Amino acid sequence: MMWTVDAQEWNSETNVYSWIGDWDGWRAGEGITEVQSDIPAQAVRVNLYYNQIEVVRQNSFSHLSVCEELRLNNNKIHTIESGAWDGLVSLTELQLYSNQIEVIRQDSFSHLSACEELSLGGNKIHTIESGAWDGLSSLRVLWLSNNQIEVVRQNSFSHLSECETLVLNYNKIHTIESEAWIGLSSVRVLSLSGNQIEVIRQNSFNNLSACEELNLRWNKIHTIESGAWNGLSSLRELYLEDNDIEVLRPGMFSGLNNCTWLRLYDNKIHTIQSGTFQDGLSSIQTLDLSGNEIEEITQGTFLGLTQCTELILYGNKIHTIQRGTFQDGLRSLQKLHLWNNKIEEITQGMFLGLTQCRFLSLPINKIHTIHNGALEGMKSLTELSLQVNDLSTLPWTIFGKEHPARLVLHLLINPLMCNSTLCWIKEGEQQGWLTWDRDEYKPQCSNTNTDWDDITLDCTHLGL
Repeated sequence: MMWTVDAQEWNSETNVYSWIGDWDGWRAGEGITEVQSDIPAQAVRVNLYYNQIEVVRQNSFSHLSVCEELRLNNNKIHTIESGAWDGLVSLTELQLYSNQIEVIRQDSFSHLSACEELSLGGNKIHTIESGAWDGLSSLRVLWLSNNQIEVVRQNSFSHLSECETLVLNYNKIHTIESEAWIGLSSVRVLSLSGNQIEVIRQNSFNNLSACEELNLRWNKIHTIESGAWNGLSSLRELYLEDNDIEVLRPGMFSGLNNCTWLRLYDNKIHTIQSGTFQDGLSSIQTLDLSGNEIEEITQGTFLGLTQCTELILYGNKIHTIQRGTFQDGLRSLQKLHLWNNKIEEITQGMFLGLTQCRFLSLPINKIHTIHNGALEGMKSLTELSLQVNDLSTLPWTIFGKEHPARLVLHLLINPLMCNSTLCWIKEGEQQGWLTWDRDEYKPQCSNTNTDWDDITLDCTHLGL
């Protein structure tokens, strides 16, 4: 059975009660100002969003012992009285986002021992009192994004021993006090993106031994102190993109021995000191340094990255890569992204040691010459991207004595002169070991209007 009175609705088949106010923006000022006392006791889900409720009063829901989900988002709630949640012994999800709450007081959420998810995003919260979370012994997910929090104080989250996800995005956090995370022994995901953090100080993340993912993107971080990551023994993913980091130094990432994914793109990095990755990042599989200010890569830069399979360096200003740079430590590398840089020549030994590399991406550079033997030793290479460069020729000798067993080649938008120096490509097509990703990606000849497929070249002198 279902009955409806104005915006009030009860569905006895699903046990869902709703009184939804101005959800579509056409009924401003409409909706209830107090929680009704006639909500059916058998309600499993109660929807009271987009109303005008300002205060959640004591015993407002005391008769709803079977209610599992309560939605009070998009009201004008600024006060939660003591005992407001008494009786909600079965509640597993409470949504209070987009209200006017400023302070989380002691015992604000007492008697919610079954609650697993609490949403408080989009309020005006600036203060979390000691004991604010007492009673939430089963809480697993806590959303606090888009509030006014400036300092994460000591014991801010004590008694949340079951919490696995804590989201503090888009506050005004600039300081994390010592022992701020005490009590969060089960947190696996901590997100602090979009705040005002400038310095990651020593022991900033103590007591987070279970944390696997830490998100610090879109802050103002310029300094990472030695020992900043102490306590993060289980961390696997660290997001530091869109900050103000300029120099990577040895010891900056110590303690991150289990981290497999490090994102540093869109910072202001111009220098990577030798040995930076040698202390603490032995498990890294993906390292993203794209969108920075790097101009030169020297020997010793990637020491210690023996497990790294993907290195992302596109969108920098790289013009020089020293011989043997990738030989030091990157023995497991399978994908190397170098597109959109300022490389002009691929010299012999530049990619020395990349015997496992399958994918080499070099589009949108200024490459005009690839020297003999420049790709020698890259026996695992299956895809080579060279589009949007200044290549007029591509000699067979770039591979040294032996071509890859199978290769997808990208050459579009280069001023290629279609002559005998390219005949190995034709031969590779005929033999089946060289292919194009798409037909339209085949080379375009600058010295003839003839389509690539219609060009005939004599390759007998190469002995292919």
